[in-house]
Amino acid sequence: MKRTQRHLLLLAGAMLLLPPQIHAADDAEIAETSEIAETSETPETFWESIEGSVELGYLFQSGRTDRDEISARLDVRRDVAPNEYRFTSEFLYGKQDGDKSSDRYALRFRWRHTFATHFFTELSTSYEKDRIREIRHRAEQDFALGYRFINRENLVASVGPGFTIQFEELYVSDDDDDTWNYLATVFQDVRWQFNDSWRVEQDSRFLIEPSDTDDFFYRFNLGLVGKMTEQISLSVRYSLLYENETPSNVPSTEQRLVTSLGYSF
Repeated sequence: MKRTQRHLLLLAGAMLLLPPQIHAADDAEIAETSEIAETSETPETFWESIEGSVELGYLFQSGRTDRDEISARLDVRRDVAPNEYRFTSEFLYGKQDGDKSSDRYALRFRWRHTFATHFFTELSTSYEKDRIREIRHRAEQDFALGYRFINRENLVASVGPGFTIQFEELYVSDDDDDTWNYLATVFQDVRWQFNDSWRVEQDSRFLIEPSDTDDFFYRFNLGLVGKMTEQISLSVRYSLLYENETPSNVPSTEQRLVTSLGYSF
């Protein structure tokens, strides 16, 4: 009888020691199960992570001067940390008194990869064709290192140096003229969402030939974009282009102010 009581006391003591371990194991299993549940959530699909807009503008003028001009712009963004992707295309075509006053096509793809809190690398590829500026083909490949000196939810500003390889083929009356240029680059850009409906976008880029400082370019863009409805927007964009070396019949400076209606998707 005493031996049976002793065995019962030992068994009760063992049972008193087991529950904490069992509970700990149960808690670990629950935590592991929760972690698996969190990681097994359906990730964001490719199309759901894309934001974009299409903008269309038209200018008609008659009287002393007859003028028609059409502008179109496509802007697509995809931000999936630590990468940012942006694709932009522009089309401008216009006639004034029966002659072409603008005829430009431009494409650009930009990839930014953030590798530190404020630093990122940038690769961008661009192409343009402009009959008015005598550009048959111009392609550029940019390599840059950027510093994001302001990084807030509603305000982002960056600056950085870079290097650009440029291929250019011009319209020439007698023969085609194509050149390769290797340019040093400095860029900056700002995106400010100052309320729920309106934002300001600004960027500029300065390119110069190190071996020939008379050969340089300056590009400046400023845009005010506002939502009229959830998907309809109104934009006013100003652009300035200065090229120090151009054909004799092409002005060095070009400015444009375009007002457009847009559709966001």
